[in-house]
Amino acid sequence: MLKNMKRRLCRLLCLALLLCLPLPAYATGITVGGGTNAEQGGTGEEAAYQPSTLEERYGKPNRVKGLTLTLEEAEYIEGHALLTLKFRNRTRHAYQYGLPYFLEKRGTDGKWYAVPAGKGNYAWPMIEMGIEPGKRTEFKIDLQTSGFYVVPEPGEYRIAKVASRVGREGDKVLLTAEFTVEKEKTLYATEPVFFRTGPGTKYEALRELETGEACRLIAKNGKWMQVELADGRRGYVFAK
Repeated sequence: MLKNMKRRLCRLLCLALLLCLPLPAYATGITVGGGTNAEQGGTGEEAAYQPSTLEERYGKPNRVKGLTLTLEEAEYIEGHALLTLKFRNRTRHAYQYGLPYFLEKRGTDGKWYAVPAGKGNYAWPMIEMGIEPGKRTEFKIDLQTSGFYVVPEPGEYRIAKVASRVGREGDKVLLTAEFTVEKEKTLYATEPVFFRTGPGTKYEALRELETGEACRLIAKNGKWMQVELADGRRGYVFAK
């Protein structure tokens, strides 16, 4: 038990350091943004998206019942894409996953296409993290980060990650979470509404927006919307 605790603490410490420091280039052959150049269809210098090969390699996405990847917000505005992903393991087995992820866009034909990663010879460090049965975790992906994918244009997208069952590294599972990106919108309060720190009445109300007051829509979270005020502050308001 003590050995397992030390191993988990070491993983958490490594992850914390990675989140605090900029990622350097590593000679691992895995590019930032997920996958090798062949897997994601080249670098950001290429204009055309390549057809996705993920399902051919890993099978139908989200096929393991109880192992889920979801997004806190499923609708974003062009120029603003800070994704909060929630990973949950309701199975009886432990799974492990790495830092790489894939970004894909749905074409007009309904098929998925790999979005090229940003320019530069960046690579992911080879670190594996685990998620035990009955546990959940969450992490953020900022599509504006240099070297990663650029903030996408309007359309339908999905984030994909690959996990493998502990003890059966060859048993890989493709996990995806879909979201949309729309053009920037300016909204006006139709009645006084509280401007809160989070998407719910349990979060602190910083102030009350007056009828007719303008704000920019950043993202939607169910019945709540993340908005930006004229002074640059960001918070949440009830969508209705």
